[in-house]
Amino acid sequence: MTSPDQYREAAFVLRDDWDGSVIRNSIIHAPDGDLDGVFIENCSDVTIEDTTIDVTGRATVLENADVTTSNVSYDVSEDTDWSVGDDGDGFENDPSRLQIVAADDADAFEYSFTVDGRVEHATYGDYPSNPDASSGDSIVENDDGTYTVTGVVAGYAGDDKRWGGDSYRFTREFAAFSLDGPAAVTIDGQAVDTAELVSTDDSTGDDGTGDSGTGDDGTEHMLRVIAADDADAFEYSLTVDGRVEHVTDGDYPSNPDVSPGDSIVENGDGTYTVTGVVAGYAGDDKRWGGDSYRFSGELLGVSKEGPADVLLNGDAIDPDEYTVEPDRTLRVIADDDADAFEYNFTVDGPIGHATDGDYPSNPDVSPGDSIVENGDGTYTVTGVVAGYAGDDKRWGGDSYRISGAIVSIGLEGPGTVLVDGETVDPDEYGLPNRLTIIGTGTSSTFEFSVDGELKSDPNVSDDGDLVPGSSVEGTVTDGVKGFRFDGEIAYFQFEGEAGVYLNGQQVEPTLLDTDEDPVLRNWILLEGDGNETEYSFTASGHVRKSPDLGPIEANDVIDGTAVEGVTDDETDGYRFSGGLLSMNVQGSADLRFNGN
Repeated sequence: MTSPDQYREAAFVLRDDWDGSVIRNSIIHAPDGDLDGVFIENCSDVTIEDTTIDVTGRATVLENADVTTSNVSYDVSEDTDWSVGDDGDGFENDPSRLQIVAADDADAFEYSFTVDGRVEHATYGDYPSNPDASSGDSIVENDDGTYTVTGVVAGYAGDDKRWGGDSYRFTREFAAFSLDGPAAVTIDGQAVDTAELVSTDDSTGDDGTGDSGTGDDGTEHMLRVIAADDADAFEYSLTVDGRVEHVTDGDYPSNPDVSPGDSIVENGDGTYTVTGVVAGYAGDDKRWGGDSYRFSGELLGVSKEGPADVLLNGDAIDPDEYTVEPDRTLRVIADDDADAFEYNFTVDGPIGHATDGDYPSNPDVSPGDSIVENGDGTYTVTGVVAGYAGDDKRWGGDSYRISGAIVSIGLEGPGTVLVDGETVDPDEYGLPNRLTIIGTGTSSTFEFSVDGELKSDPNVSDDGDLVPGSSVEGTVTDGVKGFRFDGEIAYFQFEGEAGVYLNGQQVEPTLLDTDEDPVLRNWILLEGDGNETEYSFTASGHVRKSPDLGPIEANDVIDGTAVEGVTDDETDGYRFSGGLLSMNVQGSADLRFNGN
């Protein structure tokens, strides 16, 4: 089933005493707008089985509902045919949806755009384009095969999304775009800058470098923080490694003039941090209750001190998966009498030049100092230092701000490496694999050996668990144990509930010394709303509570591949392999599976 409706902002809705209902052998497909899949309220004994849910929002939203799921998937095969008939001259590719929505108080004004593909009126969903009702809206085929659309929109302050905007379906690229008044423009639900829609072969930014000032890669993203309806005012923050700006139009605008607590600060390492305040609003006016921002680059971190949904390009995300580690300072200082020599180091997170303080790194003065982003998410610095016997600490060394773990350090001459002022041994960082064990409050024991070299991970505190050779054994309760090694894990013994991570991915520890893939690639998250929710589910593979998704609690029980738990105002998170065989939720917690 496909749905253009946004009743309760969900594609499929069951409300009030539809007890015993079954959703079976269905495809729920709602690709346009910020839409949830299934909303169920005040119903019991509901079953969802053998069904695919493909939406931009959450897969299921439950309020006072008892629901069992079985064999539910969350995306649609590329082979799925959504066509409803052939008009004899249809789109050659899947079309995108363009919406032009006038500002609430805007007088009527014209717009126009040209595409080098097909375009048609979108007569369903929000802000439909109706040429019969609006004689000013037209689509004209040009002699060169392009199509030009002209239309008229005017502001509408009400809640009926039939008015105040127009929508079109189109393919390929824009050749021209103009607006004669204030409007928000979105493509497939994502806000865009019309000035950047039209590509030119020789375009450059204001500084002649090709940078238009909107970001590192020119790709814009929209992030929204929307407080729960009854939430008291609370703070949030986010950090990105590109440009960021307030969105002052459309739903949930960010207005620093009205809310002085909303600010954007440029950090010294090329990142930007936003701090703001939101509070719950139970009305229908989407000017209140949330804030919106446009940014380019990568989202590095999100934090919120109260209940809220965080949407990235219309999709709900888990802020816990976007955490910023505190920046550290890495410094390379040449010995006083050393000739100039090269150094390098690699970190699995962003790096910035430290251009102030002792031993600043200045790429303008020393062109040999560079930071390169690798294809695997790591960053590598190469530079040159030389000895300096004087007292001026501007010379003789380089400094960088780093986030993430240090992967390797190399020096081709005599010098010292310090991390946050502490001397480190570069040789300790040369091993390629990382094993991390995160305590969850109860004692977990481990013992393992490798067929290569094994050392403690200098990025993680260590209590001297290493024994001579290539083996280690220890116990962890609340802390973190980290190790580096090369070769393969030959033996692994583990008991407890700690989270075990191999090269940054949570794994099933009992598989680490086998030929099976140990990575727990799927995750499920239940986010409480203050009311008690009981849940249970069964997976076809291994299941582990994930300390990076939520806390470990005594009333959350894993028995083989079956899980039972309770949540009220906290978040419970699990990672598992295989598929999700069944799911039962009794309550109103939000359920997310692999991002849906």
